[in-house]
Amino acid sequence: MGFLEAVYSLGKRESSTDFSPEWEDIDNFLTLPLPIIEDQDRKGRIIRVWLEAEEPLGKQLEVRDIAKIDVVDFLAGEGTLQEKRRKYLYRDPVGANVTWSYSPTYKLGSPKKADREKLLEETEWKDKQDSRFYKLYNRVLADLEREGVFSKGSVDLIMTKLVERRGEICDLWSDPKRSYILMFGCEDKSVFLYPGDIPAFISYFRQKLAKKSGGGDLIKCSFCGCSEESSASFSDVFKFSTFDKVSFLPGNNKKHKNKVFPICQQCNAMFTKGKDVLRNKFSNGSIINGINIDVVPELIFGHEQLAAVADNVSDFIKKGLRIEKNLFSFLARQGEGLVFHFMFWEKNQAQERVHLIVEDVPPTRLKRLEELWRKSLEVYSPFKKDNTESKYLDFAIRNIVWVYLDLAGTGDSEKKFQMDRCFKVLGQLLNGQKVDVRGLKTNMVSRFPGLFASGDWSQVGPTKSGRMLLVLDFLERVNKAGR
Repeated sequence: MGFLEAVYSLGKRESSTDFSPEWEDIDNFLTLPLPIIEDQDRKGRIIRVWLEAEEPLGKQLEVRDIAKIDVVDFLAGEGTLQEKRRKYLYRDPVGANVTWSYSPTYKLGSPKKADREKLLEETEWKDKQDSRFYKLYNRVLADLEREGVFSKGSVDLIMTKLVERRGEICDLWSDPKRSYILMFGCEDKSVFLYPGDIPAFISYFRQKLAKKSGGGDLIKCSFCGCSEESSASFSDVFKFSTFDKVSFLPGNNKKHKNKVFPICQQCNAMFTKGKDVLRNKFSNGSIINGINIDVVPELIFGHEQLAAVADNVSDFIKKGLRIEKNLFSFLARQGEGLVFHFMFWEKNQAQERVHLIVEDVPPTRLKRLEELWRKSLEVYSPFKKDNTESKYLDFAIRNIVWVYLDLAGTGDSEKKFQMDRCFKVLGQLLNGQKVDVRGLKTNMVSRFPGLFASGDWSQVGPTKSGRMLLVLDFLERVNKAGR
């Protein structure tokens, strides 16, 4: 089984829990608006806007005022993760420049001093496209009134009240270590009704989801092989490609995008759910600067036999790895019954640019790589003895990246070229293949004159050259050890 199959299995396993007939048609399309962060000082927060409406549970919301604005921690309160997805009723917009969203939620992000000062000054926002109030109005709220969720005039009233109370919002949008969202709900008997508690918002979500799936020609699903008229494109799930510009390729034309890796609605639902689980439980962005690493675990026995594998494997599948500081070392300690699929990617505006995908990596291979790295450290280590992190495989991977970036010049194109070489080496290591050590040595020798001529070489030279020697020793040991 490969990367896509494993993502599908994650979605299928998650969909089998917390099943509810009431939510069956949209459950698999719900995602969390913020990442799950275990660090209490960095957890996301929700700035809640309590709308005072005539009938909060009616088909249309006639807004009379904003009763209150407050802030709560993301995922606070009782309930399973799926119950919280339903409560937030969120799904990422289909693009950055669309004029509607699935739910009444706007991402504020992490506050900078300049951002808060700018918000305080935004009294006239209607013609300022970079204004947060402008984006909130045009990308979230206005379409809710156009579609009849809000009564006529409600959105203008909401915007007027928000501008009047922008100081309150700034006071709540205060911690630069946290990410914030602005979420609209209704006040009902002193209780805040979240979007998923309000029938008008739920109906709107369903309506937009139905329009997105649409109808059309009979298309065969590229994943399961079934044929149906209502299909989606795999790019609706993973943004490996974007369709903002027309090209000579038919798939780069928005009118024909569903002909490029089309998937049926069932597969679309499973992949969407699988991606949500993947990004919230099995993703890491701290090892390589600017690069996200998705790790898709696959049970060799299949997810139905989860109870039959070792307890630590079962816990890993259920809990994920977001709290693990040393990702690869942690994966190396997992027991039999698992293999991993890795995807290294970076965010490039709306696109998810993939640098490397490696499939079917057993924990034993990672364990062997870590053992070889520690043997290299015993022979020569440029690091201080009190460096407790150097023994982990994650540190080895960081050092390989550092070496390649040190060999790059100052230009972005040269750094990109060296990182492409680096990803090739990382792929060979994870695949159990021989590494081109001679190519790396040639690369080093060609760059030595420039490095030696650097004014700060006398200070940084011993550490940099030490890292180079250590990485070379490690890669040579990997090659000698074979598969």
